[in-house]
Amino acid sequence: MAIRMTYITYTAEAHRAIIEGRQNREPVMRALIEDAGGKFLGFYGLIGRPERSKNHDVRCHI
Repeated sequence: MAIRMTYITYTAEAHRAIIEGRQNREPVMRALIEDAGGKFLGFYGLIGRPERSKNHDVRCHI
């Protein structure tokens, strides 16, 4: 399988929810990748835009 990197940009409302509610978005990303048959490799914060990236190993069905 190929290793993929996906970049994520949050809306202002999502940022507020993460900060105020101390939400951890990694479990949701992990579940999405693993439910699709992939292997979650990491979830990283970035400075600037995009704000996050995730690495995963997933089979491409194209």
